[in-house]
Amino acid sequence: MRRLPVFVYFFICAILPSIGQNIPSNSKHDTLSIKHNAQVDNLPIGALAHKTLGVEFNPLRLLMGLTTNEIGNYYTHLSGGVSLFAIDRRAEISFPFLYMFGEYDNIPWKVLNIDGTYRRFFHHQNGYYYSAGMRYTYVEGEEVAANVNSPPTGKQIFQRKAGIYIGIGYRYFSTKGWYWGTGIICGRYFSNDESDIVDVKLATKKFILDFDVLKFGCAF
Repeated sequence: MRRLPVFVYFFICAILPSIGQNIPSNSKHDTLSIKHNAQVDNLPIGALAHKTLGVEFNPLRLLMGLTTNEIGNYYTHLSGGVSLFAIDRRAEISFPFLYMFGEYDNIPWKVLNIDGTYRRFFHHQNGYYYSAGMRYTYVEGEEVAANVNSPPTGKQIFQRKAGIYIGIGYRYFSTKGWYWGTGIICGRYFSNDESDIVDVKLATKKFILDFDVLKFGCAF
């Protein structure tokens, strides 16, 4: 009785080739058609089939710039990036950046973020994706006085720090190569620098948390 399963196994292996040879030609044709259609469905969308590079810009960040005449404070945000599409048709490598600069009480400050991000789409290069990346941040401005009631120090300081993050997002590509997207990332900096800079909260920030509402781009 113990040898029965082994006998059945070899019997099935022996008859399967003959069964395949007896399948009608129409059934084989249908099977090949199904496989062909499945392969077509897995091909990249036409919008990116021959695209290798994308350039993007976030207009909402630019609109966030303010000017206050009371004490002369202002700030400007420039957000964009470059993406490489041809490495893997289910993924992309992107290099987003954010440059913020302005003045606080007539003292200039600036912040620069440069990221390297890997995005992996759930299907081809369109729709939802998950991501992981690294960030380099440079912050420059006036050092905060040790005592709140003390006058401004006037001393310019800067910080450099790096961190890692993960995220999720969504991309939509048109047939002409224009695209837009939204996403959120969260992570942490490696640096433990406690130096504070006037009106720049990012200086002592340990966590990375960014949300892009709308970022538009064009693929070439």
